[in-house]
Amino acid sequence: MQYRLQATYRRRVTRAYLRLPMSWHQAHPTGELLSNANADVEAAWWPIAPLPMAVGVVVMVIGALAFLVSTDPVLALVGCVVFPGVAILNVVYSRRLAPLMARAQQLRAEVSGVAHPYAEAHIQKHVASAQKPQGQHPSTVAFLVRVDSLPGVEDTPGLPCGLLACFGMDGYSTLIWNRVVRLRYPQFLAQPGFLMAELVFKKPIPRRPLTPEFAGDLGYLEVKLLTKG
Repeated sequence: MQYRLQATYRRRVTRAYLRLPMSWHQAHPTGELLSNANADVEAAWWPIAPLPMAVGVVVMVIGALAFLVSTDPVLALVGCVVFPGVAILNVVYSRRLAPLMARAQQLRAEVSGVAHPYAEAHIQKHVASAQKPQGQHPSTVAFLVRVDSLPGVEDTPGLPCGLLACFGMDGYSTLIWNRVVRLRYPQFLAQPGFLMAELVFKKPIPRRPLTPEFAGDLGYLEVKLLTKG
Protein backbone atom coordinates (compact mmCIF):
# COMPACT_ATOMS: atom_id res chain seq x y z
CA MET A 1 0.00 0.00 0.00
CA GLN A 2 2.81 2.41 0.87
CA TYR A 3 4.58 2.00 -2.47
CA ARG A 4 1.31 2.21 -4.39
CA LEU A 5 0.37 5.49 -2.67
CA GLN A 6 3.84 6.90 -3.25
CA ALA A 7 3.70 6.02 -6.95
CA THR A 8 0.21 7.52 -7.27
CA TYR A 9 1.20 10.81 -5.69
CA ARG A 10 4.46 11.01 -7.61
CA ARG A 11 2.39 10.85 -10.79
CA ARG A 12 0.02 13.51 -9.43
CA VAL A 13 2.90 15.84 -8.57
CA THR A 14 4.59 15.40 -11.95
CA ARG A 15 1.27 15.96 -13.77
CA ALA A 16 0.81 19.13 -11.73
CA TYR A 17 4.29 20.22 -12.86
CA LEU A 18 3.26 19.74 -16.48
CA ARG A 19 0.27 22.06 -16.04
CA LEU A 20 2.42 24.91 -14.70
CA PRO A 21 3.77 27.60 -17.06
CA MET A 22 7.38 27.60 -18.23
CA SER A 23 8.10 30.79 -16.27
CA TRP A 24 7.35 28.93 -13.02
CA HIS A 25 9.74 26.12 -13.94
CA GLN A 26 12.48 28.62 -14.76
CA ALA A 27 12.07 30.16 -11.30
CA HIS A 28 12.58 26.83 -9.48
CA PRO A 29 15.73 24.63 -9.67
CA THR A 30 15.24 21.23 -11.27
CA GLY A 31 16.82 19.45 -8.32
CA GLU A 32 14.30 21.03 -5.93
CA LEU A 33 11.40 19.88 -8.11
CA LEU A 34 12.79 16.34 -8.20
CA SER A 35 13.22 16.38 -4.43
CA ASN A 36 9.62 17.51 -3.94
CA ALA A 37 8.31 14.82 -6.27
CA ASN A 38 10.36 12.05 -4.64
CA ALA A 39 11.57 12.80 -1.10
CA ASP A 40 8.50 14.74 0.03
CA VAL A 41 6.13 12.07 -1.27
CA GLU A 42 8.14 9.37 0.52
CA ALA A 43 8.08 11.36 3.77
CA ALA A 44 4.32 11.91 3.47
CA TRP A 45 3.45 8.20 3.15
CA TRP A 46 6.13 6.43 5.20
CA PRO A 47 3.76 6.11 8.24
CA ILE A 48 1.61 3.72 6.18
CA ALA A 49 4.26 0.99 6.43
CA PRO A 50 4.09 0.51 10.25
CA LEU A 51 0.31 1.05 10.35
CA PRO A 52 -0.65 -2.70 10.47
CA MET A 53 1.88 -3.30 13.24
CA ALA A 54 0.57 -0.29 15.17
CA VAL A 55 -2.99 -1.62 14.93
CA GLY A 56 -1.77 -5.01 16.17
CA VAL A 57 -0.04 -3.33 19.12
CA VAL A 58 -3.27 -1.55 20.07
CA VAL A 59 -5.19 -4.85 20.00
CA MET A 60 -2.52 -6.55 22.13
CA VAL A 61 -2.55 -3.67 24.65
CA ILE A 62 -6.33 -3.89 25.02
CA GLY A 63 -6.16 -7.66 25.47
CA ALA A 64 -3.28 -7.42 27.97
CA LEU A 65 -5.14 -4.75 29.93
CA ALA A 66 -8.23 -6.96 30.14
CA PHE A 67 -6.12 -9.85 31.48
CA LEU A 68 -4.42 -7.50 33.98
CA VAL A 69 -7.77 -6.27 35.31
CA SER A 70 -8.98 -9.84 35.78
CA THR A 71 -5.68 -10.92 37.38
CA ASP A 72 -4.50 -7.99 39.53
CA PRO A 73 -6.38 -4.63 39.61
CA VAL A 74 -3.41 -2.81 41.19
CA LEU A 75 -1.06 -3.94 38.44
CA ALA A 76 -3.71 -2.95 35.90
CA LEU A 77 -3.82 0.55 37.45
CA VAL A 78 -0.04 0.86 37.04
CA GLY A 79 -0.37 -0.19 33.42
CA CYS A 80 -3.12 2.38 32.86
CA VAL A 81 -0.74 5.10 34.08
CA VAL A 82 2.33 3.93 32.13
CA PHE A 83 0.76 3.45 28.69
CA PRO A 84 -0.90 6.91 28.50
CA GLY A 85 2.36 8.45 29.74
CA VAL A 86 4.29 6.79 26.90
CA ALA A 87 1.66 7.95 24.41
CA ILE A 88 1.91 11.54 25.67
CA LEU A 89 5.71 11.47 25.42
CA ASN A 90 5.40 10.17 21.87
CA VAL A 91 3.06 13.01 20.89
CA VAL A 92 5.35 15.64 22.46
CA TYR A 93 8.39 14.16 20.73
CA SER A 94 6.60 14.05 17.35
CA ARG A 95 5.50 17.68 17.62
CA ARG A 96 9.00 18.76 18.59
CA LEU A 97 10.59 16.79 15.76
CA ALA A 98 8.11 17.78 13.01
CA PRO A 99 9.59 21.26 12.27
CA LEU A 100 13.10 19.80 12.28
CA MET A 101 12.03 17.15 9.78
CA ALA A 102 10.47 19.86 7.61
CA ARG A 103 13.73 21.82 7.80
CA ALA A 104 15.72 18.72 6.86
CA GLN A 105 13.47 18.21 3.82
CA GLN A 106 14.02 21.84 2.84
CA LEU A 107 17.81 21.47 3.16
CA ARG A 108 17.66 18.29 1.09
CA ALA A 109 15.79 20.16 -1.63
CA GLU A 110 18.39 22.96 -1.54
CA VAL A 111 21.25 20.46 -1.88
CA SER A 112 19.43 18.77 -4.78
CA GLY A 113 18.95 22.17 -6.39
CA VAL A 114 22.71 22.80 -6.22
CA ALA A 115 23.88 19.30 -7.17
CA HIS A 116 21.46 18.57 -10.03
CA PRO A 117 22.81 21.24 -12.47
CA TYR A 118 26.32 19.84 -12.00
CA ALA A 119 25.10 16.28 -12.54
CA GLU A 120 23.14 17.36 -15.61
CA ALA A 121 26.19 19.13 -17.01
CA HIS A 122 28.24 16.02 -16.36
CA ILE A 123 25.78 13.88 -18.33
CA GLN A 124 26.00 16.33 -21.22
CA LYS A 125 29.78 16.08 -20.99
CA HIS A 126 29.54 12.28 -21.26
CA VAL A 127 27.39 12.62 -24.38
CA ALA A 128 29.88 15.03 -25.90
CA SER A 129 32.86 12.87 -24.92
CA ALA A 130 31.52 10.04 -27.07
CA GLN A 131 32.64 12.09 -30.09
CA LYS A 132 36.07 13.02 -28.68
CA PRO A 133 39.29 11.70 -30.23
CA GLN A 134 40.76 8.40 -29.13
CA GLY A 135 42.67 8.59 -25.86
CA GLN A 136 40.11 10.40 -23.72
CA HIS A 137 39.49 8.67 -20.38
CA PRO A 138 36.00 7.92 -18.98
CA SER A 139 35.01 9.94 -15.94
CA THR A 140 32.21 10.48 -13.45
CA VAL A 141 31.32 13.04 -10.80
CA ALA A 142 31.07 12.66 -7.01
CA PHE A 143 30.00 14.82 -4.08
CA LEU A 144 30.82 15.29 -0.40
CA VAL A 145 28.56 17.27 1.95
CA ARG A 146 29.20 17.84 5.66
CA VAL A 147 27.04 19.86 8.08
CA ASP A 148 28.00 19.98 11.76
CA SER A 149 24.51 20.68 13.09
CA LEU A 150 21.00 21.03 11.75
CA PRO A 151 19.50 24.49 12.38
CA GLY A 152 16.22 24.81 14.23
CA VAL A 153 12.96 26.32 13.05
CA GLU A 154 11.12 29.15 14.83
CA ASP A 155 11.27 28.38 18.58
CA THR A 156 12.69 24.89 18.13
CA PRO A 157 16.42 24.62 18.91
CA GLY A 158 18.72 23.02 16.38
CA LEU A 159 19.98 19.47 16.67
CA PRO A 160 23.60 18.95 17.77
CA CYS A 161 23.91 16.02 15.35
CA GLY A 162 25.39 16.57 11.92
CA LEU A 163 25.08 15.29 8.38
CA LEU A 164 27.80 13.64 6.32
CA ALA A 165 26.99 12.51 2.77
CA CYS A 166 29.60 11.10 0.39
CA PHE A 167 28.17 9.75 -2.87
CA GLY A 168 28.72 9.34 -6.60
CA MET A 169 26.43 8.95 -9.60
CA ASP A 170 25.93 5.21 -9.04
CA GLY A 171 26.59 2.56 -6.42
CA TYR A 172 30.08 1.55 -7.52
CA SER A 173 31.33 5.11 -8.02
CA THR A 174 30.04 5.84 -4.52
CA LEU A 175 32.17 3.00 -3.10
CA ILE A 176 35.22 4.24 -5.03
CA TRP A 177 34.69 7.86 -3.99
CA ASN A 178 34.30 6.91 -0.31
CA ARG A 179 37.60 5.03 -0.42
CA VAL A 180 39.33 7.92 -2.20
CA VAL A 181 38.11 10.44 0.36
CA ARG A 182 39.24 8.28 3.30
CA LEU A 183 42.70 7.66 1.81
CA ARG A 184 43.51 10.90 0.00
CA TYR A 185 41.33 13.63 1.49
CA PRO A 186 40.57 12.80 5.15
CA GLN A 187 40.76 16.51 6.01
CA PHE A 188 37.48 17.12 4.16
CA LEU A 189 35.72 14.70 6.51
CA ALA A 190 36.69 16.82 9.51
CA GLN A 191 35.38 20.19 8.31
CA PRO A 192 31.94 21.35 7.14
CA GLY A 193 31.41 22.26 3.51
CA PHE A 194 30.48 21.08 0.03
CA LEU A 195 32.91 19.34 -2.32
CA MET A 196 32.44 18.17 -5.89
CA ALA A 197 35.08 16.15 -7.72
CA GLU A 198 35.56 14.50 -11.08
CA LEU A 199 36.85 10.93 -11.07
CA VAL A 200 38.88 10.17 -14.20
CA PHE A 201 39.61 6.48 -14.83
CA LYS A 202 42.98 6.20 -16.59
CA LYS A 203 42.69 2.43 -16.94
CA PRO A 204 39.70 0.12 -17.40
CA ILE A 205 38.11 -0.92 -14.13
CA PRO A 206 39.17 -4.50 -13.28
CA ARG A 207 36.60 -7.02 -14.35
CA ARG A 208 34.27 -7.93 -11.49
CA PRO A 209 36.44 -6.45 -8.72
CA LEU A 210 35.60 -7.79 -5.29
CA THR A 211 36.58 -4.51 -3.60
CA PRO A 212 37.36 -0.96 -4.83
CA GLU A 213 40.96 -1.24 -3.58
CA PHE A 214 42.28 -0.53 -7.06
CA ALA A 215 41.06 3.07 -6.58
CA GLY A 216 44.02 3.67 -4.26
CA ASP A 217 46.39 3.21 -7.22
CA LEU A 218 47.20 6.61 -8.76
CA GLY A 219 47.76 4.87 -12.07
CA TYR A 220 44.09 3.86 -12.18
CA LEU A 221 42.29 6.95 -10.95
CA GLU A 222 42.82 10.69 -11.14
CA VAL A 223 40.74 13.01 -8.94
CA LYS A 224 40.01 16.59 -10.02
CA LEU A 225 38.48 18.82 -7.33
CA LEU A 226 35.94 21.00 -9.13
CA THR A 227 34.37 22.98 -6.29
CA LYS A 228 35.10 23.33 -2.60
CA GLY A 229 33.11 25.47 -0.20
